[in-house]
Amino acid sequence: MQEISRRKPVVRNRAACKIEVAALELATAYPALGPARAANKLAKLGLHVLPSSVRSVLAWHHTAPAAGLDSQGAGGGAGEGTGLAAPDT
Repeated sequence: MQEISRRKPVVRNRAACKIEVAALELATAYPALGPARAANKLAKLGLHVLPSSVRSVLAWHHTAPAAGLDSQGAGGGAGEGTGLAAPDT
């Protein structure tokens, strides 16, 4: 039996090759940048790309975005010292 859940990737939904390469180079050069700041830096270089596209490129190539920004957002969230974290019981 063949597994029917395996699907081929849809090539037309991917970013252009030059955008992928630039986003990956930027992510390796500046690993602390999140998708929004990386998109800003790429815009200054002449490549107009959305932050969601940068995040998608990093996900396709199994490169994690900046630590902590994905789940908590730029504002912090339920971190240490904020009083919002659930107590260990």
